[in-house]
Amino acid sequence: MAGLPFRSIGVVLLLLCLGAAPAAQKSAASKWTRLQTPHFVLMGEVGEGTLKRVAERFEQFREVFARVFPSTRRPTPAPIIVHVFGSERAYQPFMPLFNGKRVDVGGYFQPTSGAYYITLSTEAGERAYPTIFHEYVHLLVGTTLADVP
Repeated sequence: MAGLPFRSIGVVLLLLCLGAAPAAQKSAASKWTRLQTPHFVLMGEVGEGTLKRVAERFEQFREVFARVFPSTRRPTPAPIIVHVFGSERAYQPFMPLFNGKRVDVGGYFQPTSGAYYITLSTEAGERAYPTIFHEYVHLLVGTTLADVP
């Protein structure tokens, strides 16, 4: 390549990089798994077994609450989408902000007009669930029980 002009060397390097890019993208691409249950849609960069355990936990919570308050068995007005992260590091860019600063949480519940979103890190363990379930109870009570203070 010693006889090639500078511009040609740049083009050759660019072509080499572009040729290598698809292979690098394939190896760096993550595998997302999606799981749907009767009441939740779960997805994440975690294995199917992890998603099933999280889904089971959510469905069990809903079932226990519905046994105490049978009217909460009605469907929610919008889908509940649960994003499951396998590590705190992967979750950090998606953690909520307060006054422009990230709030380190294990889990978060965000209602919107078209869906309800839950995010959590499995690495947070039990710390992920209290806030999520607290907010989920507000959703169930607010959409199914009349005149609750």
